[in-house]
Amino acid sequence: MGIATALDTLCGQSNGAGQYQMLGIHMQRCMIVVSVVSVILAVIWANTKPILVALHQDKAIAKFWNCGFASRSFMLDIDL
Repeated sequence: MGIATALDTLCGQSNGAGQYQMLGIHMQRCMIVVSVVSVILAVIWANTKPILVALHQDKAIAKFWNCGFASRSFMLDIDL
């Protein structure tokens, strides 16, 4: 939920209008956007400690988020 929610409206309209080619184009565009955003978020999560320290966050908090437990578990979808 979130990034791809507009796809429901766009694909529904394309399907209803019989424009099946546009339906495919909307799907492909959405997959590209979601992939790009996912890579950017993965890079940010992998580098949370330097980012938090640069933002003058407490080092104990920055260390917790970079301990490999919290940030990488989000990327790998592991339950904490």
